[in-house]
Amino acid sequence: MTESSRKKLLLGMLGALLAIFAWKQLPELSSRESEAQIEAGPASRPRRGRRGRRSREVVQPKEVRELMLSSLDPEPGSYTLGRNLWAFYTPPAPPPPPPPLVRPPVFVPPPHVDKEPVVDETPRPPTIRFKYLGSFGPKNRKIAVLAEEENLVNALEGDVVMKNFRVAKIGFESVYIEYVDFPDAEAAQLKVGG
Repeated sequence: MTESSRKKLLLGMLGALLAIFAWKQLPELSSRESEAQIEAGPASRPRRGRRGRRSREVVQPKEVRELMLSSLDPEPGSYTLGRNLWAFYTPPAPPPPPPPLVRPPVFVPPPHVDKEPVVDETPRPPTIRFKYLGSFGPKNRKIAVLAEEENLVNALEGDVVMKNFRVAKIGFESVYIEYVDFPDAEAAQLKVGG
């Protein structure tokens, strides 16, 4: 026996088994039984006898109601719109966060002080109230332009301006100002426009 004839034989046996299986699965209702069930409606069910055969008893419904065509019409205003299939889904807004816990303030009594507060009476340098606008002139003799409100002052390095301040060094973008009455204090740096 060749291999192709074996394949044909196996396929034929498989087809026969499938046909037998399908024939066993088909309902055994005759055309009369199906007609009787259609006439009687869903209330009729075939019953099996002792040997497993279905009996031909048909249960008739007790009452047949008339179909009201008006009940098939939808009620006006009862239609609710659902999700639009042509629009993107927008998720609902998240619930608002819970309010923060507010703790009542704790009262702390001030400490009992027998002494008067100590006032620091050491003298401090005055506050600089003018701005540095820039400089002009040659590199070895630059002139700084200082402005206090509407007053403009041109000063060379070493000049005293506004009675309390001395121009220590003039740079390209900044100027260093010393205090006349406080020679040990560190010189303040003013940048252009500041």
